[in-house]
Amino acid sequence: MRAEGSPAFWRDVFGFGRGIAEGHCGDSLTSLVGVLRAHRSE
Repeated sequence: MRAEGSPAFWRDVFGFGRGIAEGHCGDSLTSLVGVLRAHRSE
């Protein structure tokens, strides 16, 4: 696993965690997949 040091990556990860906590798991999961794809393609 690559070291993910970018602030944007962590902001997205924490946003995903907060989404789960608020019960928006489906939307957050979709967002996380998009985030991972975006960061992986950089």
